[in-house]
Amino acid sequence: MIIIGGHCSAPYHTAQVYSFERQAWVKQLDVSPGRSYHSALLYKGRFIIVFGGMGAYDVSRRCRVCSNAISLVDLQTWTTRALKMSN
Repeated sequence: MIIIGGHCSAPYHTAQVYSFERQAWVKQLDVSPGRSYHSALLYKGRFIIVFGGMGAYDVSRRCRVCSNAISLVDLQTWTTRALKMSN
């Protein structure tokens, strides 16, 4: 099971990997920026694409910062990277 992001007192910027066989958390990856209320999908059985969400609370605007960032998690190499959007 993979849990990406989330929110407590601040948005999480991690992906946590849980093994049901070991009954333990086995990996933690950085998936910056921190976010909650985002979307994630499995692509070609190898990649998780994470899009959007809400970040930190902006006191001056009295709202959470909305993100249009896209991150890619590679499930074979256990690496993450930010994808660039254009137009």
